[in-house]
Amino acid sequence: MSTDRIVLAASWKDEDLPFLSTTLETLKARGLNVVVLGPIVEYDSALPRLLVDEILRGNPGAEGAMRRAGVRERDQKMSRMVAAHGATYLSVYDAICRDGSCDEFVQGDVPIQFDAGHLTAQGSIEVGRRLAPLFARKLARTGDASN
Repeated sequence: MSTDRIVLAASWKDEDLPFLSTTLETLKARGLNVVVLGPIVEYDSALPRLLVDEILRGNPGAEGAMRRAGVRERDQKMSRMVAAHGATYLSVYDAICRDGSCDEFVQGDVPIQFDAGHLTAQGSIEVGRRLAPLFARKLARTGDASN
């Protein structure tokens, strides 16, 4: 059995989930191994702009109030759905956010995201570094079994 994987990633919205489910069914029926990267934390405005506003207004943590609602719930729903289809799920949200707080910076003062929902180059490297051990563990667990 091949150890090749298909990696699915997108700017996931709720309306994408039925299509993702159908795609997973199709790929599984063909015996393909799939990894789905979940949604990233999103903001109502560009994160760097929110961070500047925090500094200028002396209101640290204000970005938390500007997080788009429903992304965490979508991440959890996707995790359950992907597992039910026998595929591997990696939560990008959990790689950035934990305990109700999301990382805003990498390498000191470089924002992790350059807009409302896309990683900077340094942010991509950091999120990849955080996801790599999870990916390796999930691959080791599945071994040669198709997932």
